[in-house]
Amino acid sequence: MRRVLCFLLCAAMVFGLSACHQQPSERINPITFYYRNAQMQYGSDASALYGLDVDLENLEIPISEIVSLYLEGPDEPFLESPFPPGIHLVSYDWHDNLLTLVLSDSFNSLIGLDRSYAMACLTLTLTQVNGIDGILVHTEDGAFSYLNDRILTREDFILHDLGGASSEISINLYFADQSGTFLLLDSRNTVRMEAEDEARFIVEELIMGPEKSEMYSVLPNGIKLRSVSIDSGICTVDYSYDFLEMLPQNAREERIAIFSVVNSLTEMEEIDSVQFTVNGQRLGYYLYYDLSAPIERDESAIGPIRPGLNEFQATLFGSSDKAGRLVRQTMRLRRPASQTMAEVALAAQLAWSPPSGLTNPIPSGTRLISVSENDGVCYVDLSSDFLAVQGNENAEKAAVRAIVSCLCQLSTIRRVSITIEGKPEGLDFVDLTQKISVQSRWSAE
Repeated sequence: MRRVLCFLLCAAMVFGLSACHQQPSERINPITFYYRNAQMQYGSDASALYGLDVDLENLEIPISEIVSLYLEGPDEPFLESPFPPGIHLVSYDWHDNLLTLVLSDSFNSLIGLDRSYAMACLTLTLTQVNGIDGILVHTEDGAFSYLNDRILTREDFILHDLGGASSEISINLYFADQSGTFLLLDSRNTVRMEAEDEARFIVEELIMGPEKSEMYSVLPNGIKLRSVSIDSGICTVDYSYDFLEMLPQNAREERIAIFSVVNSLTEMEEIDSVQFTVNGQRLGYYLYYDLSAPIERDESAIGPIRPGLNEFQATLFGSSDKAGRLVRQTMRLRRPASQTMAEVALAAQLAWSPPSGLTNPIPSGTRLISVSENDGVCYVDLSSDFLAVQGNENAEKAAVRAIVSCLCQLSTIRRVSITIEGKPEGLDFVDLTQKISVQSRWSAE
């Protein structure tokens, strides 16, 4: 069975305080309440959790009273409750050895490592009760469902001496910036876990959303994660049908939603690409992207733009049979001191290999001979390889429109003049003798 989390509970952990509690022979209904060690520092050898022996005294004590007593927290100054102040039990359901707890909404304030510790303490404490083998946790407002209703048991938590090793790891998550154009990095600490559980934790955190106000999640609200698996470098993420029912509104949202997950997961050494499925079935097109094959990492989707490093925002354009128009993809590019933005952007458009579902309308092998600007007009000279589109009306128009659209996204360019090996000719359906302005109808939003 895959273990959900891994906590460092050193062999030196002490269970119980004989000076404060009855001797074992005198106890009527003993139980160990797990709390956080207030003296523990991340990366140290100290125990992260501490098991405190208490006596419930009453053999017939209801489970609701046990939970309420536990949530009150410890009196010992070297211990601290893993739960927010004022948290309380709203209701519970107990049958078939499964205890489902509904806690007050303050539980939603726990994130990352704090939430992981809370779930570990809760599970380790309550599974000592006879007849409870598994724990589920929800909140009253329904916003929280730990690991999407995955039942947690004592076996899900590793209780052993890890020597001097740290139980803490850092994970990198990518959320959208406020404009929804680029991904921003949000690093969080959590406990060490097995690879598939770490991958699942990453996706769950992406669904929960960012901690920083300048970021936001682009995954559909209400989406459920069914499973995560890793095989030969491919991480398969299986969503509920909500993934298809709440499609992104445009290509920009689609790209960020996909690479928020892909770039976050490929931060792990074990993962090279991500395969998306819904209810166990491979997908076809999402909006414009073809998700039938694994998707690899895209560094150009990561922001922010750093002008001090000569970075700038450019937009490349791909052809989409599904859209029937060009589809725009915003990129972060860097301009060497010897080149203009127009030269860098157009070179990127010519060399671009779009994700599955899109194609680069510029014929492969097309070289950029020269680029110059004058009074809002960009003059572009291309190699004769560009003439591979000649005679195909749709291909000619798509190739020319991609070049014009890419360049006119730059603030200094309003029109584009294209020549092939120095001559404004060679195409059958596009008049290259005219300077061309971009038209909004050429591309999908």
